[in-house]
Amino acid sequence: MGVVHFQRKPFPGAFSLESHFAKVREELRSRGLSIEHRELPHFSKGLIPRLRNMWWARQNKSSVNHIAGDVHFLANALPSETTILTVCDLTILEYYSGLRRRLLKTFWYDLPLRHVGMVTVISEATKHALLQECPGIAPEKVSVVPISVSSDLKPSMARDFPSKPLVLQVGTKKQKNVERLTEALSGLDCQLKIIGRLTEQQKVLLEKNRIDYISSYDLTDQQLRDAYHDCDVVSFVSTAEGFGMPIVEAQCVERPVVTGNCSSMPEVAGGGACLVDPFDVASIRSGFEKVFGDAAYRRTLIESGRVNRDRYTVGRVAEQYTELYRKIDSSLPPLSGLGAMGRES
Repeated sequence: MGVVHFQRKPFPGAFSLESHFAKVREELRSRGLSIEHRELPHFSKGLIPRLRNMWWARQNKSSVNHIAGDVHFLANALPSETTILTVCDLTILEYYSGLRRRLLKTFWYDLPLRHVGMVTVISEATKHALLQECPGIAPEKVSVVPISVSSDLKPSMARDFPSKPLVLQVGTKKQKNVERLTEALSGLDCQLKIIGRLTEQQKVLLEKNRIDYISSYDLTDQQLRDAYHDCDVVSFVSTAEGFGMPIVEAQCVERPVVTGNCSSMPEVAGGGACLVDPFDVASIRSGFEKVFGDAAYRRTLIESGRVNRDRYTVGRVAEQYTELYRKIDSSLPPLSGLGAMGRES
């Protein structure tokens, strides 16, 4: 017996959660904790595959069962007193209204949250949103444990800021705000690199605004790291985020980042980002103009980012999870000394 991480069977291109918890498990094992990974046998889509996943999870339970994001329904098949549920965000509720939204909220949040002993969220902003949407959940049941940043992301060598900077945009989904970003960059002398599959409407808008852009998707971890190192500024002007990992990733490679002033983004940035109103094209444009034109401001953002990124080392995150696991199963050993992946840079 020990700790089990239950995780979704990921759809192509959806690996952010998987990568995060894989690093956490590696850190925990290096420091003496027994922990297993259980990937669900079926995709989380439709009633029958989900029922099969619930049955399978029940047969694979352990003394501590951690539902590690995006398969909340498993809580109904596991013992409540030994189960932890991680909730990353509530953005899915923004896409629905009326009866469909109420049903989704009931089966994806309300019922699973009532059927677990503990809940973790990845930011204070997510905790606030969760308690607002689900007021029946006791606040003391919810703990904030952030996402850890990969130790593979290292600072790049300092270089001159070019006259035509390369802006890296991570993500193309609705909340990633590519449309307003495109309008904001119109007429500015820069190149935009977009990570993610563009819609036809986004392509039309990019062409209409004469944006010099390149795009790619389904990148390997190394290709994504290279994209961070190759850019001059990171863009993450989302309208809503449960966390906002590109903010911290930009800080790790020591690139200035422009991000939203709402949701979890100011919290995650910790003073190490240029904050703009993501709903206001003029505000986004002003932020990029300031970053492009003010070298002292860029240095300030990078220096603040160096301090902030240390909050998200995998060692610190692993210790927070272990404290929660030991509340459920006191026979679990405390973590041994700082593991290789937990060393702060």
